[in-house]
Amino acid sequence: MIIMKHVIFHVGSFHLHEINLHVRKGEYFVIVGPTGSGKSSVLNCIAGHYEIDSGDLWVDGKRSNSVAVEERDIGYVFQDGLLFPHLNVHMNIAFGLKLRKNGGRDGVENRISNICKLFGISGLVERSVYNLSGGEKQRIALARSMICEPKAMLLDEPFSSVDRNTAEKLMIEFRRIQRQTQQTVVHVTHNQEEAMMLADRICVMNDGRFIQTGTPMEILRRPNSEFVADFFGAHNIFRGTTMIEGGLSRIEYDGNYIYSNEQRTGDVVFSVRPEEVVISLNNTQANGRNNYTGSVKQIVDRGIIIQILVDIGFPVVNYSLRNSFLHMGLKVGDSVNVSFEESAVHIM
Repeated sequence: MIIMKHVIFHVGSFHLHEINLHVRKGEYFVIVGPTGSGKSSVLNCIAGHYEIDSGDLWVDGKRSNSVAVEERDIGYVFQDGLLFPHLNVHMNIAFGLKLRKNGGRDGVENRISNICKLFGISGLVERSVYNLSGGEKQRIALARSMICEPKAMLLDEPFSSVDRNTAEKLMIEFRRIQRQTQQTVVHVTHNQEEAMMLADRICVMNDGRFIQTGTPMEILRRPNSEFVADFFGAHNIFRGTTMIEGGLSRIEYDGNYIYSNEQRTGDVVFSVRPEEVVISLNNTQANGRNNYTGSVKQIVDRGIIIQILVDIGFPVVNYSLRNSFLHMGLKVGDSVNVSFEESAVHIM
């Protein structure tokens, strides 16, 4: 559907470096990365707002390097929706269809009615945009873009301008609509949770480069670099030296041994996600070789999740659900057992 081959683009001192991308038809593709990594620049190159310096851009089988913005048949939704303030909701949604003179008056009205039902905004059509909440404005912006049935929709941080609770409801609702309509979507965000909730595939970006592309679980559990592991909150990222022992990798780190079922030798970077780390008051829950004793050094209350730092000869972060944490009654200075499976140790 959307293919970028060896695309290079620069503006001022910023560069997109050899961007290669393939978004499949009907896919929800999320590009995630820190602020300034180049995510929006990729969208603007696809949309035609920026002209690429070299490489090739294909949209729906057509080479589109020099195709005008209005001829690319691509919808674009910005962070704040950018509704027309002088038009009511109905006229905002109808704007694109009337511009195309697509379907006649009855056809336009039928499509507006259908898209409003899909987004649950039928009761808002006569309202002024000044009288809408942030969530309602984003529903209108998404409906306005989707009603023209574009070849693809580009979403630039579309849920960051509303509160978290509203954003989550919007994401769940829009993902349901996307699955129903099979609309191709390229969505950029700096929010890892948003990417995990929405994406069929995720591309992690940094400093104008694509670092890793894969399914949400591949990105989360099998990061290909220290940057990806850190960006997705692995916390426990270490450097050590490995050798093969009994079919496992034995990693020596700071005088300690950690075992992984991923076989590597030599100097490595490895990680253990905090939700894979198990804390108990005794060793009855311990399985495998990664079983240690230590003391609690820090407890951070993150709401539903409690973040616990334990010194087991090296610092390890654990995520515990609040109920489990309260049941154990942990406090700083307590002695605990820490364990994690060999399969939880990912060698990059």
